[in-house]
Amino acid sequence: PALQATVAPFVAGRTASDLFLQTRMLSQMTDESHLIALASFRRRVLFANEGADLMVQRHTSALDGEHRGLGRRERLMASRLRTLSWRTVTVRFPWLPFPIAHNMICGLNRGPVSAFVYRRGLAVMEEAAETIRASHTQPLQEKPTQENFIA
Repeated sequence: PALQATVAPFVAGRTASDLFLQTRMLSQMTDESHLIALASFRRRVLFANEGADLMVQRHTSALDGEHRGLGRRERLMASRLRTLSWRTVTVRFPWLPFPIAHNMICGLNRGPVSAFVYRRGLAVMEEAAETIRASHTQPLQEKPTQENFIA
């Protein structure tokens, strides 16, 4: 991530600086007022790639604040977000020979080639859509859960 954090602002500008925590914007989004807003949702779900994702490491996407590779700000953000209950779905693409899970998990489709390459990720998005549909009929999520999803 150090190389990515150095190069990304030249490609994506301020967004990259925010995402690589070179500004305070994301850490401010985990303050008490933002957590109150998140707590108002009946269900909160994290989809985390188990591996093969060069952009977002699993310990980051799954809010694992205990990971030794995290900086002080990342640990603080994760600990604040973990005060809420989350359904964490760890997604695994066991057949994936290249580190392209970042785009795979969302079934990226920007044309026929990407639609073909990332088509297996559509199952993950179907699971996410089902979670949204079910959230209207299922009871409030009170305890954190951990699940695995093999695509």
